[in-house]
Amino acid sequence: MDNKKKLFLFISIFVLLFFLDRISKLHKVYTNNYSINKGTAFGFFSNFEYTPLVLILIAFVVSFFCLFFYFRKKGFSYLHIALLLLFSGSVSNLVDRIIYRYVIDFITLNFLPIPAFNLADVFNFFGLLLLLVFILKNGNKMY
Repeated sequence: MDNKKKLFLFISIFVLLFFLDRISKLHKVYTNNYSINKGTAFGFFSNFEYTPLVLILIAFVVSFFCLFFYFRKKGFSYLHIALLLLFSGSVSNLVDRIIYRYVIDFITLNFLPIPAFNLADVFNFFGLLLLLVFILKNGNKMY
């Protein structure tokens, strides 16, 4: 796949995932059915003063990493999908952290004892899962 097609695919899927996350969060805020998360996944580190700044910096690093390897790796594979999911989830939550200094969580699974989460967290989870599978299967052949 040439770089123009990869760029078009990247932008198209990112915009779709980003707006799905934004719309879902806005809907939950409008219906007052959400929770505020100032920390990391599951609210860890939410009481530390510098957590928002550290998480913003981490999101920038993750986003850069995803962009770098997405366009460096030739062809198109599930590694590209993993990087695209991670980029989308990181940027979506980054926007929340910059605007509100927290993320909006609203998805709960009553059959699992885990805190609320959002679509960006789902993108990050499956992106990390695919990235882990790629690394276990291919070693350090990221480029």
